[in-house]
Amino acid sequence: MIATNLARDRVRRRNTEAKYLEFKEELPDAPSPEAPPGEASEERERSQLLIATIDSLPPRCRKVFVLVMRENMPVKEAAARLGISDSMARRHIRLAFRRCREAAL
Repeated sequence: MIATNLARDRVRRRNTEAKYLEFKEELPDAPSPEAPPGEASEERERSQLLIATIDSLPPRCRKVFVLVMRENMPVKEAAARLGISDSMARRHIRLAFRRCREAAL
């Protein structure tokens, strides 16, 4: 009984996420040329870490992430282009965001 309720809650949560998640977050701007040298160096390191994190994603996950975030393609269109379901594409996006957040900590 408890397992059934937990499974139902999980399905409801995924359905809600699928309705409301938008993956069009803007990437932060690069520091201005007038920024202190330490800040520019720190920003470069963060950028390199983010690039390395994206490169380390599983291939399909990386493709979905790049299509959605870099090419501003809707998740449904990216899923169709790659021949995967919309929910699988959203899972890939969530994984990519989680890995990027973990790398930033």
